[in-house]
Amino acid sequence: MNKAITYMDKVITFMDKTITIMDKVTTIMNKAITYMDKVITFMDKTITIMDKVTTIMNKAITYMDKVIAFMDKTITIMDKVTTIMNKVITFMDKAITAMS
Repeated sequence: MNKAITYMDKVITFMDKTITIMDKVTTIMNKAITYMDKVITFMDKTITIMDKVTTIMNKAITYMDKVIAFMDKTITIMDKVTTIMNKVITFMDKAITAMS
């Protein structure tokens, strides 16, 4: 009977140590879960910011496309003005030659 009691005492001691270890593991796991929650929250905020940046960049690209189209039209107009000015200069040269 004494051996059985001694054995049961050892089993109880082992179980107490096991419970203590499990409590520590649970504490560590809870901290890990809390940390992961913070990481997920940070990632959600990062994704939200990146969505806003993407929206801004898309608007900037659209704006730049419009600027480029405007510049293309301006270059076309300037080419036409240059052609007209060259014709005016040629006409003026002929007029000066005729006046001489």
